[in-house]
Amino acid sequence: MNKEDKLRYLNHTIINTPTDSFPEMVTITKGAKKYDLVDRKYVNLHKAKIAVEVATVDTRIKNQAKQAKKDLVNLGLSQQD
Repeated sequence: MNKEDKLRYLNHTIINTPTDSFPEMVTITKGAKKYDLVDRKYVNLHKAKIAVEVATVDTRIKNQAKQAKKDLVNLGLSQQD
């Protein structure tokens, strides 16, 4: 595997896996388990990067919502569930 075939992007490893139908196809081979993107194939590198970014942002948004609820409880503006 050439260095050109392998890319690290936001803690995920993306490699080229071209086929006859899709010469630009890539596969995410390594990454955080919480994002569930490992072994997924994408039509091109751009689509794979978008998938990684979306998964990362979704997780951050969910975590921020939990943190905001904790902060409101700590300030006494909300009750614990």
